[in-house]
Amino acid sequence: MPNNTRKTVIAGNWKMNKTPAEAVALIKEIRTEIDGKNTAGCDVVACVPYVDLAVVLEACKGSVIKVGAENVHWEKSGAYTGEISADMLKEIGVEYVIVGHSERRQYFGETDETVNLRVKAALAAGLKVILCVGELLAQREQGITDEVVSLQTKVALQGVGAEALKNVIIAYEPVWAIGTGLTATPEQADETCGVIRATVAKIYSPKAAEEITIQYGGSMNDKNAAELLAKKNVNGGLIGGASLSSLLSQARRGAAPETAPEAAEQPQPAVTIDPASGQKLESGRTAILDYIRQERPRLYAFFEQLRIEGHTLRLAVPTEALREEILRSKLEMLTRIAAIAGVEGALELEVTINEQIRAVRPIKLEDRLRHMNEKNPLLAELRRELDLEVE
Repeated sequence: MPNNTRKTVIAGNWKMNKTPAEAVALIKEIRTEIDGKNTAGCDVVACVPYVDLAVVLEACKGSVIKVGAENVHWEKSGAYTGEISADMLKEIGVEYVIVGHSERRQYFGETDETVNLRVKAALAAGLKVILCVGELLAQREQGITDEVVSLQTKVALQGVGAEALKNVIIAYEPVWAIGTGLTATPEQADETCGVIRATVAKIYSPKAAEEITIQYGGSMNDKNAAELLAKKNVNGGLIGGASLSSLLSQARRGAAPETAPEAAEQPQPAVTIDPASGQKLESGRTAILDYIRQERPRLYAFFEQLRIEGHTLRLAVPTEALREEILRSKLEMLTRIAAIAGVEGALELEVTINEQIRAVRPIKLEDRLRHMNEKNPLLAELRRELDLEVE
């Protein structure tokens, strides 16, 4: 049975959907369903794109709907083109922010360490954090779901005090269930949310663990919400925005499923993971390094230290500039690496910064010269004609 001492939170993540005009129309639609109804014990949050925040804040005035952002940077200000600080969000009236969503991890190089930086920055500014954790399909199949979500929780909450934890909601979102139509069974959701709660108990106290709100965020909808929300460790949902009104009624009354309004987000294709990714990548390591040496010689020394964990490649570099350089070419490189290794499915690339990497072995001169000759055959001919030697 649900624990009535915890606040239920139903949050809509609109992702990259809705123009400002469309956002206002959707908020008005949701308000017609929930305004004037008893929402005691249940918070309703709409997490919307940056460009929609101002109009949604205005449209939500006088309602129970609270407004959140979908991401935040950890610095207060600086040369971070396209980013938004926690202070900026706080000043315009934003109350919540999502941190560590799997799509940020998958497409934008988010790591457990940067999630931790964002969590601390948001809390310091007075925002409430919806912290996302969850395993990939391959990790569930390998039987390491508990270890993955526990580690993500521990790293994300490093440096977060017990008092600040009161402003953190944890959203368990199995990556394989997001936007795919697949859903963890209520028992799986409850079990993993319980693992997260036990991790919080170890870090803080049993009391803190008992009080924290843990949402489920893997394709929850009006058809499965009632059963999920009835579980002991599930205290809400991180869902598609247009389903807010339907799910709110179930969170509040335990009602039978209603007919769902049109979903705010478009269906997304399932991510296919090759279960033999790790083995194939290890077998193809030499060929992968040859590709990097020929096409990305500047990065070769770092790829020599590449760690392969399942379908994830982990790389450490000494500077943010190098990390950004790699992430800009992430899709192209992963596509080539998958082809080289014969991986039939998605690959992940995680790039972290380790400033201790100073004495990296430089690329050999002959390697650089070979790369230049391959790019420009006339260079080799010029060397021969002029009888030039490389010292």
